[in-house]
Amino acid sequence: MDQEKYLDQLSQALRRLSPDERIAIVDKYRQALQVSGDLTWDEIVNRFGEPREVAKEAYRQQRAANQTGNRRQDFVRNLTLPKIFLLMVLLLITLPIWGTITAVILAALMAIFGIVIGVIMTCVILMLTLTLVGFGLGGTSLVSGALLLMNAPLTGVYYLGLGLVELAIGLLLLPVFWLIFKAAVRWLEA
Repeated sequence: MDQEKYLDQLSQALRRLSPDERIAIVDKYRQALQVSGDLTWDEIVNRFGEPREVAKEAYRQQRAANQTGNRRQDFVRNLTLPKIFLLMVLLLITLPIWGTITAVILAALMAIFGIVIGVIMTCVILMLTLTLVGFGLGGTSLVSGALLLMNAPLTGVYYLGLGLVELAIGLLLLPVFWLIFKAAVRWLEA
């Protein structure tokens, strides 16, 4: 009996709300009271508060929600031709400030992009150069070693061995170069 009395007083206290909002709040408290079991008036008030206090809190929450949504609408609704003109003038007057800031940010982003591309291209060119130098030196040493075999056999064998080592280094760097090149191309295409 106390529960129904509490819900009736709560519904009366919420009469300034729309019917849908009032029903939703009363239903919420009705479900909470059903879960709580059979309580006396004092127990209900201790747990949920006086119906008027609950209604005041509901009004406060509704007012806060309405104010947040209405601020933007009020701003747009209050824009008149002189205010729009004033905003445009203010925008043009402050153009050197925000224009400069925007240009600096764009320039910094372009510089970072250029540095990244430069590093990638440097790695690719370095790997290609090392590979080609390995092949070039290896071939040169092999030819020198073959020519020296006739006149100075030990020096010729030394140059042949050196040429084979240089060719091996070039062959070992070739897959690394190829992987870096593929990664750079894939990154540039993305």
